[in-house]
Amino acid sequence: MIGGTEGEAPNIAVSSYNNGELGYPGAAIGTGWNGVDGLQLSCGDIRILSGSVEVTGGNIGYGVLKPLPGNSMKGGSVTISEEVQLELPLESKIEPRGDCTYGKKTFRITAYDNQLPDGTYQADISLYRENDTGKDSPVYQTKAEMTVSGFRGTIPDIIQWIGHSGNMQIVVELKPSGGGEGKTMDGRVVLSKGKDEAISVTLGKAAYQKTMDLTIHDGRLKNDKNYTLTVQLGEEASEGGTAPDVVTYSSKKASGYQIKTDKVSWYTPLSGVVPVSVQVKEEGGEGENTNSFTVTGSLSMESKEEKNLSLTIGEPLYPVRFHFYSSKVQAAERVSLTAGRLAGAASEAPVELKQNEGQFAFDGKLTIDAEAGNHAYALAYLPARNYRFVINTGITELGSSDGSFTLDNETVKAGDAGTDITVLNEAEALEGELDLFLGNISFS
Repeated sequence: MIGGTEGEAPNIAVSSYNNGELGYPGAAIGTGWNGVDGLQLSCGDIRILSGSVEVTGGNIGYGVLKPLPGNSMKGGSVTISEEVQLELPLESKIEPRGDCTYGKKTFRITAYDNQLPDGTYQADISLYRENDTGKDSPVYQTKAEMTVSGFRGTIPDIIQWIGHSGNMQIVVELKPSGGGEGKTMDGRVVLSKGKDEAISVTLGKAAYQKTMDLTIHDGRLKNDKNYTLTVQLGEEASEGGTAPDVVTYSSKKASGYQIKTDKVSWYTPLSGVVPVSVQVKEEGGEGENTNSFTVTGSLSMESKEEKNLSLTIGEPLYPVRFHFYSSKVQAAERVSLTAGRLAGAASEAPVELKQNEGQFAFDGKLTIDAEAGNHAYALAYLPARNYRFVINTGITELGSSDGSFTLDNETVKAGDAGTDITVLNEAEALEGELDLFLGNISFS
């Protein structure tokens, strides 16, 4: 027996005996090694009740058994009180255990927080009893390194002999390796008395890995320009609440008024139908020259790992060419286009698309066809639907309504080939007199 008397707190350091020739060590406290035929070896009743014990090598209880016919380690018990400060190598064993508070614990710590940037953090870890509300007396402390990626932080397994059991508090103080503001996270664990066990510790709300690609259709995009997409998932948090997830897609090139990204992964506790807003920012612009806007949508997520999420915001835009055939056509740069989407019922008013929100694209130009001087066209990009169009060319002598034209029911088709719509086709009468006696006149 070590300790136990009131006021007694011995400090001892022990190590196992190792037969150098055979290499079989005995216990540091307990039996020697058993290498004898038919020998059943007991460690007796070992009680360590107070003080501190540092074991530099070997077991407490049984030594090493060299298996031979009929021999074994059998009988006895090891009692170690919670009051004991025990240091025991991880490769050592305590057996057979009686009323023993100590067990080898493997802590597997995972942290979830969408305010933690990717990188490495120094983690100062402390374990407290549940009733230590002021966190004044840690029962165990250590340091480790946490690696954060996609809002998820992990620490390599921490293995330690612990003599405390029951409900415990665990506190992890994180400090960025490169300096800057850190964060403290805490959680709860339950330790079994005298048992070797693996304990999963989750700091923050349990989160699941999500992998998502993103497609944006918008008439405000400039073809062949690169954009950074900053995606916010979830509502803005009230003070002290959980902030929304923020995921970034960098250097994505626009083409055909569309951006399509690769997949990006992160961890989140969010589930259900989650509101999404995306800031679309052109790279390389400065100040007022920066092409930046925000689009919104929603994403449905479940409380599980999801690696094939895909979010599309906006509708694909297809080319539409409005043709004008007349000797009065001319180039123009202040052409206006109103696109009213027709609903199912004829009595319902068209729903006007908003160009300033990227619902369609139009550059406001009327371009002369170089190969046919009496032909000009305007080019727009719109979703595939039925429309009522109003086009004002600003050329008063064009057509019969001072250059303004209304098309009541036109269909825009899906497809890269686009849609051709003839707005005006004036057949010009031949001017002057025709002398039939000039001979050999033919018409085709």
